[in-house]
Amino acid sequence: HIASFHPPKAFRADQSDEPESIFRDCDCVIEGDTLAVKKITFLFKQLGAKVVPINAANKTLYHAAAVMASNYLVTLAAAAIELLNKAGIQEDIAKAMVANLMTSSLHNIQQAKNLAAALTGPLQRGDLNTLKMHQEALPEGTI
Repeated sequence: HIASFHPPKAFRADQSDEPESIFRDCDCVIEGDTLAVKKITFLFKQLGAKVVPINAANKTLYHAAAVMASNYLVTLAAAAIELLNKAGIQEDIAKAMVANLMTSSLHNIQQAKNLAAALTGPLQRGDLNTLKMHQEALPEGTI
C-alpha cells in the first residue's frame, strides 16, 4: 500500500522545532491507497496535524500552489526590500518593515470574508494614477 504525504509548511534548513511539535496544527496533504491513507492519517493526527485528502491527479496543482504561497512570498519580500534599499532605507529596517506589512496582509487574508476584502491601498481604491506612478518609478525590467 502506498500513500504520499506533504506538509505545506515552510521548513527552514536551520529550523530547530521539537520533533513532537513540528506537525502540531500543520496542514498535511495526503493521497494514495485507502489503507495507507487511513494508517498515515491516524499517525499524523496523533501528532496534531490537520490531514487534508487530495486526489492524486491534482498533486501538481497543489504543489504549485504551495510553492507560490511560500517561495513567491519570499521572493516578493526580497524585491520589496531591494526597492526600499533603493529608496534609502537600511536593509535591517526594510526587512522588518516588509515582514510587518506582509504579516498584517496575511492577517487580513485570514480575517476577511473574501480575498478582495483583504486588499488595501491603491489596488483596493482602484487608484490607477498611483499604480501608474509606481510602475514608472520601478527600475527597468522589474515588472
